[in-house]
Amino acid sequence: MSEDLDVLDNENDVDEGEEIKDEFADFMDIPKSKDKQLVRLDKWLWAARFFKTRALAAEAIRGGKVQVNGHRVKPGKPVILSEVIGITLGGGQRTVVVKSLTGRRGPATIANALFEETQESREIRDKQREDRLYTATNIHPYRRPNRRDRQMIVTRIKRPFEE
Repeated sequence: MSEDLDVLDNENDVDEGEEIKDEFADFMDIPKSKDKQLVRLDKWLWAARFFKTRALAAEAIRGGKVQVNGHRVKPGKPVILSEVIGITLGGGQRTVVVKSLTGRRGPATIANALFEETQESREIRDKQREDRLYTATNIHPYRRPNRRDRQMIVTRIKRPFEE
């Protein structure tokens, strides 16, 4: 094996179009054109770390919290590359495009490589986060501000939207 690498290094005959395997290739099961590997939707959501367990993923799918290309589906539906999946989690909506398939749960870096979040989804989540920050520090309008409320007001005036 090392002799093969030495030969490649010495001859410098690596094609530009040839992809080199990266360290994450063991976890990512990219289907071949002849031998397509099918991955269930609940398993893919679990592997992509949207849910802690497959049972939670399947329950969310059955409950209508997950749509594929805008349609309700069953947990056993096979995932196809470049499908658009809408996921409702914790009051927020995420829209992702499937970039890779795997049924194996790995580190977060690999899980993030399985999908790409759409720009619109990212913008909506950022706006919701800012709204949550504002409402979390907003004083109660039904009473006079106490000492803690006044301190929060001063902090927000000096450093708005910092976490």
